[in-house]
Amino acid sequence: WFEVEADGSFKYTRNGHFELDREGRMVNTSGQPIQSEKGGPIVFSPGDMNIVIKSDGTITASGVDRGKIKVVTFDDKQLLKKVSGNLYKSSGEPKKATDFSMVQGMLEKSNVQPIMEVTRMIDTLRGYQSTQKLLEQEHDLQRKAIEKLTRET
Repeated sequence: WFEVEADGSFKYTRNGHFELDREGRMVNTSGQPIQSEKGGPIVFSPGDMNIVIKSDGTITASGVDRGKIKVVTFDDKQLLKKVSGNLYKSSGEPKKATDFSMVQGMLEKSNVQPIMEVTRMIDTLRGYQSTQKLLEQEHDLQRKAIEKLTRET
């Protein structure tokens, strides 16, 4: 999780699409500053070029160290509450993440394959419909049997 400053407090997001705002701060797509491990936003100078983000989150620009992106994790993800979009707040304390690797220019992929999930959903729906039809037919047979027995007696 990346820590951002939003509405005067820290929030957390998995969205790794960052850009620079007019003040030279690294921000997410909503304009919220990305926090550094040392605290505060990551700020670039107007002349900075060749911005490089290493796999551990360390950022250099024009060969000068600009800080390290604060990446955190949570022991209990149930304490994360959605604030808006892909922004969360936590009632628990975050801890420094150690088991991660960043790749500049890449975004995290979903662990869901939409086509496969839609196919499974359709299969499940068809199974449900078949079962429902079978139950309706059984109900009709029982109703007809009861009607026939009541006429004969």
